[in-house]
Amino acid sequence: MTKNIGVIWGDAIGWEERPFSKHYQNRDYQTYSEVGKQKGLELFYAHYSWYKKGKLEKAFFWNGSEWEKIKNVNIDGAFDKFPFNEETEEVKEKLNEELPVVNDFELEKFCKDKLRSAEKFPEFFPSTASQEFLQDMIEEHGKVVVKPRYGHGGENVHIIESKEGLELEDDTEYVVQEFVEASEVPLPGVSGKQHDLRIVFVNNEPVYTYVRTPEEEDGVSNVAKQGSITYIGLEDVPGEVMESAREVSEKLEGYRPCFFSVDFIISKEGRPYILELNSKPGMYFSDGEGREEYERPGIERLVEALSQL
Repeated sequence: MTKNIGVIWGDAIGWEERPFSKHYQNRDYQTYSEVGKQKGLELFYAHYSWYKKGKLEKAFFWNGSEWEKIKNVNIDGAFDKFPFNEETEEVKEKLNEELPVVNDFELEKFCKDKLRSAEKFPEFFPSTASQEFLQDMIEEHGKVVVKPRYGHGGENVHIIESKEGLELEDDTEYVVQEFVEASEVPLPGVSGKQHDLRIVFVNNEPVYTYVRTPEEEDGVSNVAKQGSITYIGLEDVPGEVMESAREVSEKLEGYRPCFFSVDFIISKEGRPYILELNSKPGMYFSDGEGREEYERPGIERLVEALSQL
């Protein structure tokens, strides 16, 4: 029996000739749709505002040769790709009440909250505190990272040694983390720069990993800030890193089917630290040479997870 799955987006999707303005997203989601069809799924792509009570008022559908615009589609489950903020929180709650969703809203809330994640896994995170302890953290650690408690994409992240000149947004809650220096960790294809390592999980199993390195010398290696990525084999991930990632994944086992990443930094002494959990890691291969080898199998595993909804 065929299942209809809504792939629910925010403003990245529009109502033009194709769903996305970025060519690689249109191309890769054609692949998602084709893999889905092989697994008994029909995927429909829509903005969250087009969803109401188990139905999409309108959506895009890849028919094998072109994008079609469809109206009034009943869906059996959803892949939640839209942002989590004050505007969307109620939509997410309703979506999770009415349909099975990847990811479960409770998992998304947990991953989004950097302070809660650090408190859940204190043995794996750098020392982390709420912003009211900023001065105490500076005095204890010398250099700290200040970032939005609920932020994403590497935006509004500050690496500081004093409060002087620091400008924080009044309507944003921040966390403060001990800065971990990691400039000479021996990983394949990476040396001499601050970087982090992301392990992507589907249904609590690692599917691929890559190292992210900043182009700017600000130590913020998120790809959204123009950092570069280098894929490495799962077998090349240091054993202690993978062991920590698997332990975290096991504690999130109750949220299957699920899709998330664990982002690490490795200290110069070789100790791995988790920087954050991400419930919406990107999974594309058309926007960079050499990515398909790693990301295409991940897409197939992710679509398989969607078939379990």
